[in-house]
Amino acid sequence: MKTIMKTIREKIEIMQAYERGELIENYNHGEWTLCENPMWNWGYADYRVKPKPKYIPFDTPYEFLEAQKEHGVEVKSTNTGVVCCAFVDSQGRVLLVMNGIRDELNHVCKMFDDYVFLDNTPCGKQILTEK
Repeated sequence: MKTIMKTIREKIEIMQAYERGELIENYNHGEWTLCENPMWNWGYADYRVKPKPKYIPFDTPYEFLEAQKEHGVEVKSTNTGVVCCAFVDSQGRVLLVMNGIRDELNHVCKMFDDYVFLDNTPCGKQILTEK
């Protein structure tokens, strides 16, 4: 059993996150597991807010193509909310098409800076984080 002494403030923040609908994990048998109905037995268990995935820009347009298999070809601008289709052409350029108008991005990093997939996942690759 992993026991970490949390301050009262830390405990309150975790419980408030649960009240807001965030996912909570507890430390169980050597690993963090999802805890749908926490008992808040701080003397017996350790709790935390489930860490959110972290993303970084794609290195290549081909990584973007792989991500589209999961998220689809439509993306939306984080600035304007405009939805468009994104493609990689035969020369490896990322092209955005909206209402028949084509725009070429000068670098795939612009996807991360300016667009998200329609499920609000960043247009970037997920990096492994601490469990």
